[in-house]
Amino acid sequence: MATSGTKDEAQETTPWPKLVVKCYIDIMVEEVNKGNMTNGVFTPKVWKNILEKINSKCRHAFTLKQIEQKFKRLWIQDRDFSQLLQHNGFGWNAETNTITADDEVWSRYILYKKNGLEHYNLLGIIFNRSTATGVLHHSSTQAPPDSQQERELENEYLYGGTLMRTFRMILPQLSVSRIVESALL
Repeated sequence: MATSGTKDEAQETTPWPKLVVKCYIDIMVEEVNKGNMTNGVFTPKVWKNILEKINSKCRHAFTLKQIEQKFKRLWIQDRDFSQLLQHNGFGWNAETNTITADDEVWSRYILYKKNGLEHYNLLGIIFNRSTATGVLHHSSTQAPPDSQQERELENEYLYGGTLMRTFRMILPQLSVSRIVESALL
């Protein structure tokens, strides 16, 4: 990829090493777990803290712009991967972190076929609260949901976050209601 030649531009186009990405994600998850992300947004103070931590832990000299851009790229990857898993014809092997689908389906989503999305569960902690899921969408051409479907939709809406992702990986054959019932036991 060509750049105009500045050092910052060159660093932005250079892929991040896997260990640095994992470190960065872990730092962000730590901040989310502390309650430092409101409505999917870190405050400038939290961004400064994240920048200091990643540069210290990874012995790097990232700029605030670089870590914010990486955040945006990770958010896009998480959103795309989540949407991919919701399409008919896709399955996910949690042990190998790979998606299974017919070749016809893969022709549209080849990027994730062999590699899945590294750190998908951790990214869910960061992005799931700020990503629209479409769970409650309803087309005017669809018949209204029956009471069981309404319970499913409500459970998906209320409990469809990262915990639900984890249960779906472990118990893919169960419905949302059964997963929620299992979680509440």
